[in-house]
Amino acid sequence: MAQTQEKYDIVIVGAGPVGILLSLCMSRWGYKVKHIDNRPVPTATGRADGIQPRSTEILRNLGLKRQIMAYKPAKVYDVAFWDPLPGEQGIHRTGSWPSCPRFIDTRYPFTTLVHQGKIERVFLDEIEKAGTTVERPWTITGFKNDGLDETYPVEVQLKCLDTNVIQTVRSKYLFSGEGARSFVRQQLGIQIHHKDPISYVWGVMDGVVRTNFPDIETKCTIHSDAGSIMVIPREDNMVRLYVQIASSSDPDFNPRKTATAEEVQEVAKKILKPYWVEWDRVEWYSVYPIGQGISEKYTLDERVFMGGDACHTHSPKAGQGMNTAFHDALNMAWKLHAVESGLADRSILSTYETERKDIAETLLNFDAKYASLFSKRRPTAGEVGSASHATVASGGEEEDEFVKTFKSSCEFTSGYGVAYKPNIFNWDSSHPAKSSLFEVPGVRLAAGRAFTPSTVTRLADANFVHLEQEVPANGAFRIFIFAGKQEKTKKAITDLAANLEKERSFLSVYRRPDIADVSFFERHQPHSKLFTLCLVYAAQKNQVDMEAVPQILRDYHHHIYADDIPDVRVPNAKFAAHEKLGFDPEKGGVVVCRPDSHVACTVQLVEGSGTADALNAYFNAFSTKPLGQDQQQSQLSLLWVHVPGGVCAEDAHRDYIIISLCGSHSPHRLIIKIFINSTRSCKLYQQPDNKMLSLVLSAELTGVTDLRPQDTPEDPYYYTFKVQCTSCRETHPNWVSFNRFVSHVWRISCPRPLEQFLKITLTQAKYKSYRSNMKSLEAAERRTLSGNASFAKSVRSFPTRLALPAANKCDQKTHSASIVAGPNVYEADEKRKGRKVIDIDCRGLEFTDFKADGEWQAKGTESSTPFTAIDLSEGEWYDYDEKAGDEVAIKEITWECDIFGQHEENYLTKDVSLADPDQTSITMSFQPVNPRPFLQTRVGTEMVIRLKWGQTEYKGKLESIDSYMNVLLRDTEEFIDGKNTGTLGLVLIRCNNILWMGSADNVEMTDLGLR
Repeated sequence: MAQTQEKYDIVIVGAGPVGILLSLCMSRWGYKVKHIDNRPVPTATGRADGIQPRSTEILRNLGLKRQIMAYKPAKVYDVAFWDPLPGEQGIHRTGSWPSCPRFIDTRYPFTTLVHQGKIERVFLDEIEKAGTTVERPWTITGFKNDGLDETYPVEVQLKCLDTNVIQTVRSKYLFSGEGARSFVRQQLGIQIHHKDPISYVWGVMDGVVRTNFPDIETKCTIHSDAGSIMVIPREDNMVRLYVQIASSSDPDFNPRKTATAEEVQEVAKKILKPYWVEWDRVEWYSVYPIGQGISEKYTLDERVFMGGDACHTHSPKAGQGMNTAFHDALNMAWKLHAVESGLADRSILSTYETERKDIAETLLNFDAKYASLFSKRRPTAGEVGSASHATVASGGEEEDEFVKTFKSSCEFTSGYGVAYKPNIFNWDSSHPAKSSLFEVPGVRLAAGRAFTPSTVTRLADANFVHLEQEVPANGAFRIFIFAGKQEKTKKAITDLAANLEKERSFLSVYRRPDIADVSFFERHQPHSKLFTLCLVYAAQKNQVDMEAVPQILRDYHHHIYADDIPDVRVPNAKFAAHEKLGFDPEKGGVVVCRPDSHVACTVQLVEGSGTADALNAYFNAFSTKPLGQDQQQSQLSLLWVHVPGGVCAEDAHRDYIIISLCGSHSPHRLIIKIFINSTRSCKLYQQPDNKMLSLVLSAELTGVTDLRPQDTPEDPYYYTFKVQCTSCRETHPNWVSFNRFVSHVWRISCPRPLEQFLKITLTQAKYKSYRSNMKSLEAAERRTLSGNASFAKSVRSFPTRLALPAANKCDQKTHSASIVAGPNVYEADEKRKGRKVIDIDCRGLEFTDFKADGEWQAKGTESSTPFTAIDLSEGEWYDYDEKAGDEVAIKEITWECDIFGQHEENYLTKDVSLADPDQTSITMSFQPVNPRPFLQTRVGTEMVIRLKWGQTEYKGKLESIDSYMNVLLRDTEEFIDGKNTGTLGLVLIRCNNILWMGSADNVEMTDLGLR
C-alpha cells in the first residue's frame, strides 16, 4: 500500500529563541506543529542571556515570567562606563546611569540576565503541555514548494542524526530558526548583506570570579589601553565577560582568530588593572566572530520563512539578539494565525518581512550608533535625570542632540522603541479604511508602537490589574473601549454595542461556531476567537452602573474596568489611564491593538454607527469576508470598464481598459477615487450559467467492495479535473483541484466578446491620460492573449491593469464549483455499471476529465478487511487479503463527467448612479484577464511596479512570475514620491500589493507614477 505523508500546519527547524516562541504560540493556538532541532539536548550553558524590559512584558503575556524569575536571575538596573586613566594608570569609572531611564514607561525597568538554557527549559515545558515535542537530533536535508497539495504545498525532508532515518512530511509552512548558518537560507539562495565593514572576534566566558573590581555585579562597558570588556552579571553568583580579542582595524586581523580560556583570562586581567580578578571556575567559554549583517529576504514565497539569527547578525553590545528573535516569532505567529483562522487574506504575510526587516535594519544602525555615542562623551547625571519625552528644554531651547540620541538609544535597547511603519495593520491616512473618526485628538498612542502600560480596577473582583496584560497572548485582537464618564457616553456606548450586534459587523461575521456552548466563565473570547473587547470607565469602581452596560459588552464581565488607580506619571489626573493615554474623560475613545500588543489604530467614540463603521472598515481592509455592509461587496481585485467609442477620437477603437482595485472594498467607491468628477452612471449586466455535473465511476472489483474516496473534514479528498469554459469551449491545459467542504471560485478569460461590463463615461482628458500609461503593454498583450485561454486559481490574486481592444476580448464571468452531493460508494455488484461518485454545481465552466490522484478506501467482500490509501491513478490496483487468503483487485477503471441538468439562463440588469459616493448597494462580480502569459515573455526585461499603498514604485529586471502572480525582481531600485531611495537587490512582490505594472521602456519615474 502507498505510504501517506504526515501533514502539519508548520514545520519549525531550530529550537533557539525564535523557534521555541513560535512553536509555543502555534501549539497553544491549536495548530499541528513539527518541531526539530539538530542538537541532541537543549542548551546547557552559555549563549544569549539578556531579556530586555519589553521582552519581559511579552513573556508575562505568554504566562512565562514567573517561571523564569524562579531561577532568581540577575537584574541590571544601571550601566557603568569605565575608561582609561592617562599615563597607563589603569581604568576609572566615568559614568553610570539607569539601563532603562524613567522616561520609558515600563513596569520592568531592568534587564533580566539568565542563561539561554534555562529560558529554553521554561519554553520547552510549556510546548510539551500544548501537545508538541521538539524532536532531537533531527535536521532538515531538503524542501520544496511543489504545489502538489494545495493545502499543504511544502514538502520537507528530514533526517535523524542518530539513526539516519529519513522522513518526508508535508506542511503549510516551513520556518527556519536555525541561526546564522541556516540551511534553509542557503537553499533559497538568499544572501546576507553586511552593513558594518568592521567585524570583531570576541571571547565570551561565563564563570564565578573573585575580584576587587567594584562594579562586578553591574553591567559595565570597559575601555582600556589593553582592550575592551563588557561585564554582564548572571544568576548563581556568575558573571559573563565579553572580551574583544581581535578587530578588523588591527594590522594583522584574522577573522578566524582563536584563543584559549587562559589567554582570554590574561587579557581580561590586563584590561581591568589596577583591579585584580581570579576565576574559581569557568562554566562556559567560546570564541566567535561578529559581523553586522542582514538577510536580503526573509521569504521568497510566503510559505518558507526565516527569523532570528538566520536573518540578522550583530554584536552583543546592546544585548538585542534573543529579544529581536522573540519579536520575530510573535510577529510571525499571530499573522499565520490570522490567515489560517480565516480572518485575513494570505497577502498580509508579506508584512512579516517588511516589519521585521525594517526593525533589523534599525537594530544594525543602532548597533553602530551605540558604540560611537559614548566614545564622544558621557551624559551627566542631570541630563539623564531630566530626559523626558518633551522636545523642548525648560529654557525654551530645543533638547540637546546628545540627549535626544541617548533617549532614542535607551528606548530601542529596552524594546519600547520598536515602531512599525504604516501598513495594512497600522493605520495612517493612506490606509484603505477611510473615516473621519480615525485618530482621536490628543491621544498619545501611535499606530505601530506598543500599547502604554496602564493600571485599572477590574470590576468583577475589585483587583488592581495591568490593562496591557489583561488579554493573554492568544492570537486575538484587543479592542480597548475607553468609555469615559458613563453618564456622558451612555448613548455612544449603546449605539456601538447595537452596531456590533449587526449581521455584518466584524464581531458577528467572525462569531464562534460553538457560541451556543460557550461557558459563562469564558473570560476572553465569549463571542469570537479573534477579538476581545475591554471596557474602561472613567469612574470609581462603585460608581459604574453595570445594568446600564449593554449585554454584548457585559458578556466580557472580566474585562470591564474602573479607571480609579493613580499613576505617578500623571500625578494630578483624576482618571489616570484615560489622561495618561490622552483620552478626554468626557468623550472617551477606542484603541485597537494587534495580537502582539502594538497599537493598530485609534477611533473616536461617537453616537450613531460611526465608531462601529470605522472599526469594520479597518478590519475589512484585510478580512477574507466583507464587513460593515449588509449587502455583499466585491471580493475581486480588478474590474472591466467599458468606455464607449468617440470619447477620445484617437482611441475610439479601444473600448476596454482594466482598473486595479484593492481587496474587498466597494468597487464603485474606488472608481470614483480614481476618476474623480468623471463618473455619471453605470449599468451591470450578469448572465448566470449554472450546470449540474456528476462524476461517474465504472470499474471491475474483485474481492473488495464499498469503494469510495478517503474524504473527511479533517483530511478532505481533493477532486482533480480539467476545466472547459462554457463560453468559448476552450479547455485549460492545467488541472484544478477542490474539495467538498468549500465552494471554489476561479477566473478564466477566453476569446469572445465581453457580455458583462460596467459602463462609465470619462472626460476626454482623464481617458487620454490613462491610455498613455498603457501603451507599453498593449501590443504585446494583444499578440499573446488573443485567441488563448487564460486561467488563475485565486480570485484575489490579479494585480495588473492592461489595455485591450474589445474585438480581441471575451466573456469575463465568475467560474465556480461546489460539490452538492456525495461521495457515494461503488459496490462490487455494480459489475461495471456507472455509479455517480459526486454531484457538482458548476457556474460558467464544465469539467471534461478527471484524475484520481488522491487516496481511496474499500473493504474485503467476505472478510471486511479494510484497505486504505488505495491509489487509482494508474487505472488499476492490486493487493492481497490475508484474512480471506486471496488476491483483491480493482481493474478497468473509467471516469465520465456527465452533465445531467442545466438551469435556465437569465439576465439580471441593475442601474445605479455613481454621483453619490456613499451609495454601496450594488454587487459587482467582474473578472480580470490573466496577464501571466504576456509577463512571462518579459522575463529578463526591466519592469516598473507600483504598490497599492504609499507613493512607492519598484524598477528592476523581471526574474520570474509564479502561478499566483507573485513577481520577483532583480537589481531592484526603489522610488518613493518619484525619488530614487536606493537599490534593494532581489525583491519578491506579492500580487495583492501591486497596483499596476508595466514595461520600463520609455517610462519616466515621477511622483505621479508612469508617464
